[in-house]
This record gives sequence, C-alpha cells and structure tokens, in this order.
Amino acid sequence: MLKLEFFIKHLYYPDLNSMTWTLDYTKKSDFNDSCGFWFVVPHPDDPDKTRLFYSVEVSMFDWVPKFVVDFMSTKALTDATAWVKKYSELEYEKQGGKNEATTIAIDASGSTSIPKKKNEVLGKLKFWDKKAEKLEKKKQAEEEAKKKSEEERIASEKEAKKKIFVSWTRICVAFSISMLGLYNVHLGVSH
Repeated sequence: MLKLEFFIKHLYYPDLNSMTWTLDYTKKSDFNDSCGFWFVVPHPDDPDKTRLFYSVEVSMFDWVPKFVVDFMSTKALTDATAWVKKYSELEYEKQGGKNEATTIAIDASGSTSIPKKKNEVLGKLKFWDKKAEKLEKKKQAEEEAKKKSEEERIASEKEAKKKIFVSWTRICVAFSISMLGLYNVHLGVSH
C-alpha cells in the first residue's frame, strides 16, 4: 500500500554486542531522520538464551499526517523485528530444537527470548509481567515517596512562614505598645 525508500548507515560494535544506525545523509530518503540500535546480551536467568534489544526513532516530515506516521511506525516495527523470529527458529532447529516449540516472546522493554519448551512461553511471559509489575510498583513507590517528601517540605515551609509572620506581628505589636506608652508618658509630662 505504501512504499518508502531510505538509506541507512550501519555501525557494528562487536566488543559492545551492538549495532547502531542512522540515515545515510549523502542520499535522499523518504524519512526526515532515523536512528536506532540492536543490542544483544545473555539472558540473566538462562545463559542458553539471548536477549535482543531493539530501538528505533523515526522523524517524518511535518506535512505527513499523524495517522500515516502511526500506521508506518506500527508496520515498520513489525517488519523490522519479524525476521528475528524466522531466523532464530531456523537456528534453533539447526541446534536440535523442534520448530513447533519455538516461539519468541517480546517483553515491554523489547527483549526477546526463545524458549526450549512450549510451556516455558507462558512462564517467561508471566515472569516478565511480574518483573515489569515489580518495576512499576517500585517506580510508583518512589514517586509516592517523592510526592510525600515534597508535601512535607511545602508544609514545613508554610509552618516556617507562619512562625516568621507571627514573630514579626508580635514585634510590631510590642513596638507599637512601647511607642504608645512613650507617647502617653510624653503627654503626661508636657501637661
């Protein structure tokens, strides 16, 4: 339905297990700008598995309608990552796995996992969901603590301002009474 042409420059960093890319600015592309990366690390819970992180940022020209940008973003993400499933399953089969059991799970952070058994898929997704849930709860707790400390700071500032106001009021009243007393003495002496 829609074809876009763009030219990319890839930079591979084997020591960092990553590859980055940007538009090739020497050529004319249908995007205003684009950059991103692939990053590979061993799975923290199973060294036989790999986590693959993918990130991309695309900037379209101002004249492109938002719904077109949204559609292209969704389609581009699917197309850009679909080959991972295909080739990881082929590699898994080469290493003695069965094709029917291979499924790639992609969590919210973009990491992927190829489970050895079909029933591991749900377990891993639950694990990721729990991990994401724990992270979300931790983030909420930190935000609540920050909000509470901010409220306490504001309350203590209000209390300090109130004390200062009361102190100055007392000083002004004492000064006024002293001045009125001196004036009264002056009136009594002058008559």
